[in-house]
Amino acid sequence: MDMYKVYTAMGDFTRNGIYQYLYNIKKEVTVNDVAEEFSIHPNVARSHLTKLEAAHLIRSTTQEKEGRAGRPSRTYCISSEEVSIQFPVKKANVYEDIVLSSIADLGDIGKEAFQEIGAKIATKQATEQMKKDHLNGREDPRLLDSLQNFLESQNLNPEIDQTDNQISLEVYNCPFRQQAEKHSELVCSMHSRMLKEIIQTYLGEDVEWQEEENMLYDGERTCVYFAKLKEKGALN
Repeated sequence: MDMYKVYTAMGDFTRNGIYQYLYNIKKEVTVNDVAEEFSIHPNVARSHLTKLEAAHLIRSTTQEKEGRAGRPSRTYCISSEEVSIQFPVKKANVYEDIVLSSIADLGDIGKEAFQEIGAKIATKQATEQMKKDHLNGREDPRLLDSLQNFLESQNLNPEIDQTDNQISLEVYNCPFRQQAEKHSELVCSMHSRMLKEIIQTYLGEDVEWQEEENMLYDGERTCVYFAKLKEKGALN
């Protein structure tokens, strides 16, 4: 068993909970079972299960659908490999809460500074990813694939659609959910700014940014954003 993969898989609060759920229920479950149990989108549940399986903490079985068309279903259960180690669950950090509360107390000045810090980090990370992928400007046909992979590496479980002059981004998983539940306006505005900077870095131009849905404010399962480009047909 690769212990690095084990620690990586179990370090996430939700994945740790899914593992404990499978351990306690002692039967095979589907992606939809997990999604319903943890109130998450099935795509997010599938992503967590895939990472747990990659660490050999759980295993999956393909179930053929008798007399029915479509892809075979897949069920998951605890792996036969024993894990003789205590896994720390990520808990709310009191110092993190103090910092975010202090920033919020500064009002608009603190909010703007927090967004600027997030924007700089996002720009730096996106620029490094583009260099790593050896992209040749926004006309590069690999651009959107690189953007998709980069956002997936941020644990966003994203879906990207593109028209002639607009990109829509749907985020199924919020990596800042625990922080946002306590400081929603501060954290959500910062994360939205980060996503805008990532899109602008990839496109090489300013975009008109719009937040259409928010999973915390609107009770939706996703956050949805639109980036309108200045030039029609700017992307291929």
